[in-house]
Amino acid sequence: MTFIALTLFEGIRSITSPLVQPEAQLRENLLKEIPLGTQMNNVIQIIKSNRDWAIDGIDYEHGFRRSGSGENEIIGEKSIRLSLGDYRIISNYYFITDVSVFFSFNVNDQLIEIWVWKTTDGL
Repeated sequence: MTFIALTLFEGIRSITSPLVQPEAQLRENLLKEIPLGTQMNNVIQIIKSNRDWAIDGIDYEHGFRRSGSGENEIIGEKSIRLSLGDYRIISNYYFITDVSVFFSFNVNDQLIEIWVWKTTDGL
């Protein structure tokens, strides 16, 4: 009975979670809240004010490398990695998808790019 209840809960959570949206849609939603040009310190404060988000790292010396897309370039001079969370979908319950966001900044600490990256792993 507990397994059925947990499965049902996870199913409802995955349907209602905004994290299941495509990466491009998540990026657009983030840009509405954190537009390009926002100062790095302000981005950090916005992230810290959202209790569901967790900063995975702040790099004041390097941008981020966009991997997995064929583009192997480093974007920006500084970067922040954010964990938005994870989800499972009913059809692939034994797989979990993590959603990370990379914020890239220029030498003047202005936000120049946001990249949403989803990775899926088996349990």
